[in-house]
Amino acid sequence: MGSKLTGLNLTPAGTYQVSDIDKFHLHYSADAVLDEDDEELATLDRVGPGNRLAFAFDESPKAIPAGETGYLLITADIADPVETDGTIGIAAPALTDVQFLVDPKRVGSDLPAGETYTLYASPVVQVRTPKIPEAEVAQGEEHLLYQITLSGSDNNTVLTGLTLIPKGTYTPSDIEKFTVYHSEDNSYDTGDKVFAKTSSEPIEVVPPDHALVLNGTDPLSIAKGETVHLFVTANIHEDAEGGHNIYMEAINPDNLTYDPSDTVCTAEEDLLAGGTQTFPLSPYTDMAAGFYHTVALKGNGTVWAWGNNENGQVGDGTTDDTLIALPVSDMTQIDDVAAGDFFSLALKTDGTVWA
Repeated sequence: MGSKLTGLNLTPAGTYQVSDIDKFHLHYSADAVLDEDDEELATLDRVGPGNRLAFAFDESPKAIPAGETGYLLITADIADPVETDGTIGIAAPALTDVQFLVDPKRVGSDLPAGETYTLYASPVVQVRTPKIPEAEVAQGEEHLLYQITLSGSDNNTVLTGLTLIPKGTYTPSDIEKFTVYHSEDNSYDTGDKVFAKTSSEPIEVVPPDHALVLNGTDPLSIAKGETVHLFVTANIHEDAEGGHNIYMEAINPDNLTYDPSDTVCTAEEDLLAGGTQTFPLSPYTDMAAGFYHTVALKGNGTVWAWGNNENGQVGDGTTDDTLIALPVSDMTQIDDVAAGDFFSLALKTDGTVWA
């Protein structure tokens, strides 16, 4: 004689949030393997851990013929997104939690609890590229070319590398190296840490329109809810050709690599290219002339001089005349220069004057 199944009482267990679940379903299977042909007996709205799930279908009971073995399978529709690392399972039911139209004789041992599953959400990273204005950049200095802002959500991830496309009219000899720094704030400064640089072998400076592949020397962790900032710089060679320029093409989010690899990288707004940075035709930003000598200030704050040096006015520590520009000894962080007939002056950024 067969029986008619009318319901099942269960208690979900775990640390999941109610919002992590959309629905619970009860299926009947003849082979203990859930597939699309299995009959769905009942569906219930979500409940939190420790609350009762009472599947009831007494108006349409499930007939189980004599001699047939049936399996009850419980599934849950997981919401998107979920609170990562929450767990979900089913507490051990009692034999009497399986309900029939006519109560049968029940035999068997205590029923086990279900497997415990950990909820997982793929990390999501939103990419933005703040505007970098066009500028004239001095030879012999490190300059900011591009900024990338990465905001993590849903789960933690690790940035392992990125690919950039430099553009412009520069030649590889104009650039000493590219460097990517990272910072927790939106300001590029000397305290930022290096993420990757081209001076690490075997990476080399590439010509315009070639892929610059930078794998992080120290992979960068991006926690859920955290924002990090990347700053891409170039060290301009002191002999870089005046009039040449460089800028970074707008990055493709697919050119950022992560661990885990299922990290979803998105951009809610158009990503910008960097502003064009042009090398000046002359490395000097200011000049002053004496009677037979010249003093010049470079954009990097150093002072150079040439000409008659009978009174040491060239500042190289000798009294030898020179037709070649020579660096003035110990002159850095200079803001302005001046010259008299047989002497030279320099104003430092701290307000002191040197002769």
